[in-house]
Amino acid sequence: ALMGKASVDPAAALDLAGSVPSGGRHAYFASTTGARVLMEAAKADFDSTVAWLAAHPGRFGHEDMLGIAEAVTTRLNADVAGFLQSRVEDGSLATLTPAIGSALLNSAGDQRAAVWEWLKTQPENEATKSLKSDVLSSAAYQDPELALRLVADLPQTPGGDKQVSELAECLFNGGNALHRFEGLLSRSPERLRQPLIEAAFGFLGGGNLDNPQDWISRLSWLPEASRARGAESIAKAWSEQSPEEAIGWVSSLAAGEARTSAVAGIAFAWSATDAHGTAEWINRMTPGTERDRGAESLVMRIAERSPQEAWDWALSIADPDGRTRAATQAAKMMAARDPATARQWIENGPFPAEVKAQLQTSLTRGKSALPLKP
Repeated sequence: ALMGKASVDPAAALDLAGSVPSGGRHAYFASTTGARVLMEAAKADFDSTVAWLAAHPGRFGHEDMLGIAEAVTTRLNADVAGFLQSRVEDGSLATLTPAIGSALLNSAGDQRAAVWEWLKTQPENEATKSLKSDVLSSAAYQDPELALRLVADLPQTPGGDKQVSELAECLFNGGNALHRFEGLLSRSPERLRQPLIEAAFGFLGGGNLDNPQDWISRLSWLPEASRARGAESIAKAWSEQSPEEAIGWVSSLAAGEARTSAVAGIAFAWSATDAHGTAEWINRMTPGTERDRGAESLVMRIAERSPQEAWDWALSIADPDGRTRAATQAAKMMAARDPATARQWIENGPFPAEVKAQLQTSLTRGKSALPLKP
């Protein structure tokens, strides 16, 4: 009934949309009640539907707004500047940005450059910033050459630098397009090169680490302050494929921050599939920073399924800060099962009073705190 009403009286149907459950199927495009109503309303009378949306900001969520994406696509493909300018004039641009973003990622993808040129004529506000982000991210996924050209238009400001970093991440599509790395780096403008390298290291994983030695040789391309994190990324990814080989590489590194971070990376990745083997490896280490970081990573991995074992490992950490972080995780996981036991752990643990109070608070953040005995 609501869909039928939307086809003959869009505004009235939009008023009533909240009277029907929101619905929606996971991973199905524009399947919520709001999206379906908007789709019919836009077919019946696009202008009155947009006017209603502008007058009722926030009534429909992001997924709902995808229902109007097809109608937006048609208009973008017909006249980019005219359509966008009319949305500025009627105050609906901010409301329609989810639909415009969807259109640019799909059948209006050829209009990205035109949208960008229009944006260059507009004052910056939340709507235009969001639309710029949509152009950059969709170009990065589907038209890397355009994305590389757009870097020249980004301002030399902290905000512009952030956009460059976000663009670098989008170019790898969550790590699924890491195979682009060498080609992109060879063609990228100078401003993008460093963010591109750092983003690539951040997306390393067992599924895309084709040749660990290539990435080891690229560690020197990172700023010195980022090399330890880069070593950790390699170690994590390599451990997903071959923990023994990763350990062999880490053992060859000079003692220092990079080696310590790599140990933590191995412990974190390896313990996901072989916590027992990881624990034995850490047990054989000489007490010190590397062992502490490895034990902390192990705790973070096993705390949910084995909180008692995680707690014992946490107490073995010599570094006070690392011990507190690990103990917090283990205690929180136990508290989800048995709050009294978690409380007893904290009361009897080797912590100063202020740390005990901190641990106790962490157990029930957002709930009434479990009292500590005086």
